[in-house]
Amino acid sequence: MNQKVMLINVEVVATSYIQKFKQFHLAKANEGYVVPDDFFESAISAAYDHKEKTNYRYPRFDLFSQDLKTIYDEVNQEIHPSNVILQYLVSLAQKYDYKIAFIFDQTKKQGLHLEKVLTDWVNDSVVFFGDQSLLGKPEPNLYVRAIKHFNANPNHALVIDSSRNGILATHLANARSIYIDRGLGITERIFKYSTYQASDVYDVDRIIESMNNER
Repeated sequence: MNQKVMLINVEVVATSYIQKFKQFHLAKANEGYVVPDDFFESAISAAYDHKEKTNYRYPRFDLFSQDLKTIYDEVNQEIHPSNVILQYLVSLAQKYDYKIAFIFDQTKKQGLHLEKVLTDWVNDSVVFFGDQSLLGKPEPNLYVRAIKHFNANPNHALVIDSSRNGILATHLANARSIYIDRGLGITERIFKYSTYQASDVYDVDRIIESMNNER
């Protein structure tokens, strides 16, 4: 079966979470402290990566947990059918005959109320949460489960993500990925593991069109 599937990591692709996260830490950093070059890439990617903790690299991380929780709670307020980025990606999926899997890094308990909203909006879509996989990203099994839900081949799966671990998980799942720079930048590591890179979400249409022309 040649069913195509688009997997959208909604939190980092369709919300302002990354920008708020960066602004917060830059504001908190003392004048004498230099944020490591790859800190934001590592921290954003580490949400369910138990193998790569960030606290030991940045002791302040725990001190600001309540403020960070406030920022993270705002994410759910930005995920809805009126979100212009989600609207755009859903319209592209429909234009190019992709089924849609909405992927969350957060737990099902945190985002459960969004599942019905998204599946009511997009027929035949599916929602997966971070804790529905025993191993978090960069292990690929969450993405593999989403692809198998549609009985699709990984070669026909396209992941839209803005986190390093999501991109690495896609690579390990043998699927294609579009990394969207939402403020973290395109590092050598990102470039190595992502199939395509986009400076803006609106580049996705052009990339998919070029993918179709490759065939």
